[in-house]
Amino acid sequence: MRHVMLPHIFSNWTELRWLCIQSNSFMGKILPEIGAIPMEIEKLKGLWDLDLSENHLAGSIPATIGNLTNLRNLILFSNVLSGTIPPEIGNLKQFLTLGLSENNLAGSVPATVELRVLELNNNQLNGTIPPEIVNLALLRIFYLSNNQFNGKLPDSISEMISSLWVTLTPTGFLAEFPRTWESILPSWLILIYQTTTFPVS
Repeated sequence: MRHVMLPHIFSNWTELRWLCIQSNSFMGKILPEIGAIPMEIEKLKGLWDLDLSENHLAGSIPATIGNLTNLRNLILFSNVLSGTIPPEIGNLKQFLTLGLSENNLAGSVPATVELRVLELNNNQLNGTIPPEIVNLALLRIFYLSNNQFNGKLPDSISEMISSLWVTLTPTGFLAEFPRTWESILPSWLILIYQTTTFPVS
């Protein structure tokens, strides 16, 4: 499908639960006419799952997504989205999956709610990984590789890493992973460190 998203149709879809429009050729930004993510997306009040992955969506992620209070899964990977991750995403109390890999997003990782899947790899994100990540007790998949993070990996991650699948390419991180990880890493956990992928045993 080529061309733009038609925001006027959203006002008629207030009971829609799943919207999956992936692997198309939308172009432009998430704007008021599909080629971007329209601000009018907030009219889909009943939406649980939004998947617009593998298109050519540009522009920024609209802050109005934070008004989709029933949203559980937001999948926008493999686009050309830029700007920052809107902090309004933290308003989504039923949120389970945030998949924003393979875009051009910058800025820091915002505070989020109880996610199970957090995929932010292959962007331009920077700053430090928030220590508050330890509060994500349900988190099972945590992908941050190929970004521009700096500083030290927070020791607090060790409190929940035994149940995680993690990928990290710590460009800019201090050289060592926290010592507190040594006794708790499960055999199936894979860490991607710099250019090397290795199993931890």
